[in-house]
Amino acid sequence: MSPPLIRLENVSKRFVRELDAAERVANLLGAHRRPVIVHAVDDVSLDIADGEVVGLVGESGCGKSTLGRVVAGIHAQSEGRVLFKGEDRDALTGRQARAAALAVQMIFQDPFASLNPRMRVAEIVGEAPKVHKIDCDVPALLRKVGLDAAMAKRFPHQFSGGQRQRIGIARALAVRPELIVCDEAIAALDVSIQAQVINLFMDLRREFGLTYLFISHDLGVVEHISERIVIMYLGRVVEMAPTEALYRDANHPYTQALLAEIPRIATGRRRFHPIKGEIPSPIDPPPGCHFHPRCPHAFERCRIERPALKEIAPGRLSACHLNDEPR
Repeated sequence: MSPPLIRLENVSKRFVRELDAAERVANLLGAHRRPVIVHAVDDVSLDIADGEVVGLVGESGCGKSTLGRVVAGIHAQSEGRVLFKGEDRDALTGRQARAAALAVQMIFQDPFASLNPRMRVAEIVGEAPKVHKIDCDVPALLRKVGLDAAMAKRFPHQFSGGQRQRIGIARALAVRPELIVCDEAIAALDVSIQAQVINLFMDLRREFGLTYLFISHDLGVVEHISERIVIMYLGRVVEMAPTEALYRDANHPYTQALLAEIPRIATGRRRFHPIKGEIPSPIDPPPGCHFHPRCPHAFERCRIERPALKEIAPGRLSACHLNDEPR
């Protein structure tokens, strides 16, 4: 069997804010200041197969966007390895490194902030192909994403939010990627426009044979686009399963809580029971299972021992001590 398009092996990402001059002086006087370390991604392993659509879901602050940027090569991992088609991406050089970098592109959440306001659309879309000497028909690409080719002479501020996101999609496609990381790519759009952009993603997947890592906080959206779903909580993967299996029978208490609060017409009247408490700070995550301060099923082991992400059924993984307890 061929290796997955992208493989993450025990990947962690930490952001460190070193002490400034005043804090170092304060330490000389006995203040005991320490560098601030944000544990954004904590020991994540994940395979993304060629042609697959993987949904990555979690609350704001869980590290899913940081993980997406590691996959796209925007952030370098602090620990672990990222493999591209079985090869360690950090060890690649020359043409291989360039090909690996171009093969993974990213579409960002804010379609206005991610576009240079001083550049026309033709320059935004055509810049990377020009630098990397890749043939690119910008007018044809704009038509592929549902824009009039005559719009290529306009600036980003002359477009609506949905149109700007289409420009971002065209820019990502311009270098002929194999994997596109969609980081909350529809979250800033109106609901009617969201449906149009999701349909566009699926059309482009069929036409260009694309692979997607679709990052979202909305399980209702990823249900319709993803073949497999990965649930993150405070930097860790807590559950991974095919979409149908996860929605039918979620295993992890956090996943169960997320699914319980998806708005559905068929449920009728019911009481709203949000997950208790706030997501802890990634600067000082709790010991053991990160979810234990908010979990209704937590017991002593959860507070001291980190649960391993292990197979609970073919193709399904979960990180919960309840799977080890007698039923």
